[in-house]
Amino acid sequence: MIDALTHVLAKQKSTSIIIMDATAHELSHRMAEYSTYGTIRLMTKENPYTGKIERFMQIPKMRATRISLEAVNYDITEEGIKLLSRKKEDLS
Repeated sequence: MIDALTHVLAKQKSTSIIIMDATAHELSHRMAEYSTYGTIRLMTKENPYTGKIERFMQIPKMRATRISLEAVNYDITEEGIKLLSRKKEDLS
């Protein structure tokens, strides 16, 4: 079903976002990720030094684009999603 949906939307030259939680992703045997052009994973984890929850974004797949596999720390503000600074060598 996701294959058909992504195919129809691509023919219409539409950009679309399919949102799926980790449980549905595993239940679909990760087939949804195979059918899409890119995957963005949003995660949270506790910083063991501060005890605060931090948000991370990872992009394991983006067809025809050179991307880093490193997770990027981000924050959600009133202005939108803000990527937090990374070391310069991580961006190359």
